[in-house]
Amino acid sequence: MWRVLTPGVAGPPRGRAVEAVRRAMESRLDAQRLRDALPELARSAHVRERVFPALLPSYRRFVSRVAPPAQSMSLEVAAFLADLCERRAPQRVLELGTGFGTSVLRRGSGAGGPEIWSADDDPERLARTRAFLAAEGLATERLVSFREFLATRETSFDLVVHELATTAGAALAVVLERVAPGGLVLLDGAQDPTAERTARRLLISLGAEQWSLRALTRDCYGRHALLARF
Repeated sequence: MWRVLTPGVAGPPRGRAVEAVRRAMESRLDAQRLRDALPELARSAHVRERVFPALLPSYRRFVSRVAPPAQSMSLEVAAFLADLCERRAPQRVLELGTGFGTSVLRRGSGAGGPEIWSADDDPERLARTRAFLAAEGLATERLVSFREFLATRETSFDLVVHELATTAGAALAVVLERVAPGGLVLLDGAQDPTAERTARRLLISLGAEQWSLRALTRDCYGRHALLARF
C-alpha cells in the first residue's frame, strides 16, 4: 500500500509509512496556506469539471501517439496549469522538459498571446513534442534544446514549468534564476522524495514561497506537483 502512496520511495516499510503520513499532513497544511496566499488557484473539483473535458481529447491523442500516461503530465496537473494560465495570464513562460504540458501552454499562444519558450535536453522527446504540436495545429516557435535556450540569455519569466525528472538540479538552479519577481514556478514530479527535497532546498535558498499541490493534483499513479512564488 505504501508503494502506491509514495512510489519510488526506498527503505523499510516503516520508513515508507512515516513518509506517507508526513506528506499527507504537509499537503493538507499547504492546501490551506495556498488558499490564504493564492485563493484563485486553490481549487480542485470544479477546475477538473470545467477543464478536463477541454483537455481530454488532446490528452488521449498524446498518450496514444507520443508517450504513455505514466510518462506524461497527468490530467490533474495539466488542468491546474491550464487554470493557472487562464487566471494569472503570464506573458512570458518558460517550460523545461517538453511533453503534454507544452500543448496545454500553447493552446492560447497565438497572436497577442504569451511568449512561450520550451526547452528540452532530450532530442527525441523534443522532436516528438514538435510533431505533436504541429499535428494539433499549435505553434512550434521557441521550441529549442536546453543548450540553445541558455545561449539566448532570455530572462524575467512570469511562469516557469519544469518536470523534475527531466534535468539535473543544476539545470533547475539556472532556470530559477530567470524567474521574474512575483513569478510562479510549477514543478511536476514532486512525488519523488529526492527530487522534491532538492527542489525545496533550492527554492528556500532563493527565498521563494512554496506549496505542495498533492491535495490538488495527485493522480492515480501518486504523482503530484509543487508550486512556488518568487
